[in-house]
Amino acid sequence: MKSTVYQNTGTPATGQGASGKKAVQSPVSVQRNGATRRSGRRETVRRFATVLLIPLAFCVLIMAASAATVSNTSVSTGTNSSLDSSGSYTGVSQVTTATTTAATGSSTSAGLSVKETSLDPEVLMPGDTGTLTVTVSNGGNTAVTYNHATLAGSSVTNMDTTQYSSGGTINAGSTMVFTFPIQAGSKDGTQYPEFSLDLDSGSLRYPIAVKVASTDLAVSVASQPDAYVQGFKDSLVLAIGNPRQNSVSGVQIIPSGDGTTITPGSTFIGAISSNTEVTKTFSVTPTREGNITFQVKYLNGLNAHTTSLTIPITFSEDKTQADLLISDTVVTQSSGTTHITGNVNNAGLKDANGVVVTTGGSVTPVDPYKQAVIGSLAANDFSSFEVTFTDRTNSASVPLVITYKDANGNSLTQTINVDIKSSTSNMTAGSGRESAGGAPSGAMGAPGQRGGIVGTLEGLALPIVAILVVIGGAALYIRRRRQ
Repeated sequence: MKSTVYQNTGTPATGQGASGKKAVQSPVSVQRNGATRRSGRRETVRRFATVLLIPLAFCVLIMAASAATVSNTSVSTGTNSSLDSSGSYTGVSQVTTATTTAATGSSTSAGLSVKETSLDPEVLMPGDTGTLTVTVSNGGNTAVTYNHATLAGSSVTNMDTTQYSSGGTINAGSTMVFTFPIQAGSKDGTQYPEFSLDLDSGSLRYPIAVKVASTDLAVSVASQPDAYVQGFKDSLVLAIGNPRQNSVSGVQIIPSGDGTTITPGSTFIGAISSNTEVTKTFSVTPTREGNITFQVKYLNGLNAHTTSLTIPITFSEDKTQADLLISDTVVTQSSGTTHITGNVNNAGLKDANGVVVTTGGSVTPVDPYKQAVIGSLAANDFSSFEVTFTDRTNSASVPLVITYKDANGNSLTQTINVDIKSSTSNMTAGSGRESAGGAPSGAMGAPGQRGGIVGTLEGLALPIVAILVVIGGAALYIRRRRQ
């Protein structure tokens, strides 16, 4: 019997294909072919993953760096307050309110109790006087007679010890109010004078909390000029805060200063609640250096108090004011009339109002442009101008005079001499120096980089394109391998 030998390709060996029978692969050959194909696929996947993971890792690193940059540019906000969570200033001891409902303190033989107490003002300052009120309730079924009522003990003084020296009667189901004029001692803290009601069969005693605090109103400068200039009017904002645990009333501010005009001469605020602040604006025009003082008067109950704030006034140059410059001047002459054109630039940090350019000296301004009215000129802005004049003295130069006002209405002037014998002249107001290049201060600079999400996306554009190219190349490679 003949045995037929098959090759790995699945076709019969030489001389065996004429039988017409379909050759069958051995199981070992089929297994080897399948393993070879799977091995090829794994190799293709491995190469594809290697090619793809490198740019993906690069992209992830770039995105992480961009996110960190955006996070670093974020502005964190917070609250910087001197109040704690209970609504009182930090550092001030927490005490109960002056008006309290007392625990029942009844005598053995009568249904009397202290219903409530109150103090006006709620918190005294050392040496202040106030009114302490005690309400006694008779919860029994019969009237109760008392012999006398007193308030004594601690550093609080009862200013009228004879007021309730004679007795009285509290009817059943009714109340009686006892009022004591008191004066605080010299120390801060909570004092406990004792209210005593003397009865035939005993007494009713009740300690009452009286708070004393020397905390004054807080007076500070909310804003003032960066520099005081002699004869120039400017604004000063004063802040008055009440860090006390009770309201104050009748608040009044009275400014004063030798050699300085301050308006208004006084201002009335009225009441300031506990833990609140109010501001008032004053106009200050110093004529010489010195001090200005703001005296703050107020009432704590019926007690008058005063606090003050002194501010030194020294003159210096205001580096934030408007600074007007002239540039790109062109001088032309026609029929005895001289024309000067150019730009006025505001190189300062504040706006200039009512800007006017005209000529000075011995020349005579003539129509059509005796003066150039520009109006308001914002900081870092510029405007063109033209002036015309005649000169019978045949001057070599002519002064250009720039006048303007600041935000407080102070008038300022800057002057520059322009050479009218040359066809062009680039000059700087007030300095007399020629400007190099003559570029106006209002010209825009180079654009800055954009930040935020837009800037991040722009930075990721190149890595994204690179990844797409790699993915497309990998797909083309796999397709060709399969073919």
